[in-house]
Amino acid sequence: MSDYQELMEKAQEQLLANIKQAQELNLAAVGVVRALAQFAVPPQAENAVGQAGSQAAAAVERSFDFTSKLIELQRDYATRLLAEVGAASDRE
Repeated sequence: MSDYQELMEKAQEQLLANIKQAQELNLAAVGVVRALAQFAVPPQAENAVGQAGSQAAAAVERSFDFTSKLIELQRDYATRLLAEVGAASDRE
């Protein structure tokens, strides 16, 4: 069993490392696009871009707050379900 757990832990670590690397590459690409866009976006539009950015940041925060609550709810349910299944098997 521990071999399986080790394998799964290593796979999870590798997956997370790969995701992080992909995110870093994506951020670098977005930085390049943003630098190039400065030549195409008129100065009058900068205020609108700033407002859109702050609204997007707030939406991200709300989304992750909700997701955190949902994951906690699922964790609690899974824990209670396992306890109930264990309690039922104890009676038999």
